[in-house]
Amino acid sequence: MSERKTAVLNTIEHLDLVETQKGAYETRNFIVHDYDGVDLYLIEKVIVAYLPEIKSKLERYTR
Repeated sequence: MSERKTAVLNTIEHLDLVETQKGAYETRNFIVHDYDGVDLYLIEKVIVAYLPEIKSKLERYTR
């Protein structure tokens, strides 16, 4: 594994974003493989619910 990938994975773990990252990956796969069946309202709700939390954690990390 590259040093960069290891650093990213360590940061994800450090910020307690492992479950969030897994959920984002699964959501991305769902969108890619079933684009016609994607409920855009549901995707919007996921973004509205989780993006502020992720942003807050990343902002605290970069200070």
